[in-house]
Amino acid sequence: MTVGDERVRDQHRDWHGKILPIDHPFWKVNFPPNDWGCRCDVERTNEEPSPEAEIPDNLKNEKFKNNPGMTGKVFPETVYAAGFTGEEVKRIKDWGQKQFERVKQYAINYKAYQRLKKDPDYLDVAFDKKTGGVKATHRLHNFDKKTGVYEKRVQDLLYKKGYKFTLDAEVSSIPGKKVDGKINQFTHDISTIRDIGGNAVKRALNHSRKKNADVAILYFENKSLFTKERLEEGIKKYNGQSEYRFSKIIYIVSNDINFH
Repeated sequence: MTVGDERVRDQHRDWHGKILPIDHPFWKVNFPPNDWGCRCDVERTNEEPSPEAEIPDNLKNEKFKNNPGMTGKVFPETVYAAGFTGEEVKRIKDWGQKQFERVKQYAINYKAYQRLKKDPDYLDVAFDKKTGGVKATHRLHNFDKKTGVYEKRVQDLLYKKGYKFTLDAEVSSIPGKKVDGKINQFTHDISTIRDIGGNAVKRALNHSRKKNADVAILYFENKSLFTKERLEEGIKKYNGQSEYRFSKIIYIVSNDINFH
């Protein structure tokens, strides 16, 4: 998409509003900027792609044929990079990679939403058009009478941040401990912290470890129960008695999402 003013070049204006799927070959060598002084941008969407016959073929500047999110390079030649420091070039490259990964995750999440929407076993299926987040709850998910409401709260918070977040089936007749669901491609287990002291955090992490969860999610029901020192104390105690390490520990305090 362009900025829409009179300075936009005709060949860039031709691309405004065009929609390409994430796996279209165009993305292998193209991503804004597409020329000197280009101000174009990419916006995620769940709308249908434009007909192939309507896709222009007019971006001819070979120096800018590059997608930094895929190549890891800011530009195939020096172009703008000549006046940048190494740290500035790294920041630009990281930005390009993050932008492309966001667009890619948006497409993945929308496909998951379409699949879950058709699955009769999943309820409360929703897609956030702004962030690309998806949520769904399996009809056999076992909500605890006391803390089930907090599982839903955690789900809503993370899905609105752009994550695919499911609460999956937990069937008591099948032996073995089960994770609560998935956050993107990782399994997760949610614990609500309702006690004071580092042992509460350690107990919660042990609970998630026994389920072999990739991600442990700690939800602090009451802000007054949380201190960073208490969290670190609990994690330290857990690490001292177990070699199992989570891919990520997420802790949520008063709707504020944090990563450890």
